[in-house]
Amino acid sequence: MTALAAAIFALTVFFTVVLIWDVATGREQLGGPLAVIFVIVGVILLCTAMLFLVRRITITVTETHVCGSLFPFRVMRIPLDRIAHVEAVCVDWADAGGIGWRITGRGQYLLWDTGTAASITLTGGATRVIRTNQTAALIEALAVNRD
Repeated sequence: MTALAAAIFALTVFFTVVLIWDVATGREQLGGPLAVIFVIVGVILLCTAMLFLVRRITITVTETHVCGSLFPFRVMRIPLDRIAHVEAVCVDWADAGGIGWRITGRGQYLLWDTGTAASITLTGGATRVIRTNQTAALIEALAVNRD
């Protein structure tokens, strides 16, 4: 994914330089709708590339809830009193339908790679799966804070 993000970033920079060169030399006229479309697409591509370059998930466990953030957005907030069961599971991208924050018919997933994850079952039956390199520590922290 980092290579894909770097490629998107490089292409965005390349096309930006070419467009600026064409406008500066007078070969192209940058008019209303074209300028707006170019700015919007450029911002979206740069944000996407930066999100994949950063690829950071932060998990915070407090006395009242557990939060999962996909830099720079908080995407999950689970109150501890709604947690019925926590277990370690092996998760794959195919289970979640991709990477990042995913919502499926089986629940919500927060992951950047495959491996051991904490599967949190809520009192209503919904499931939240959080992939981390410290799954055992997350499960232990949830057990301590729920008691």
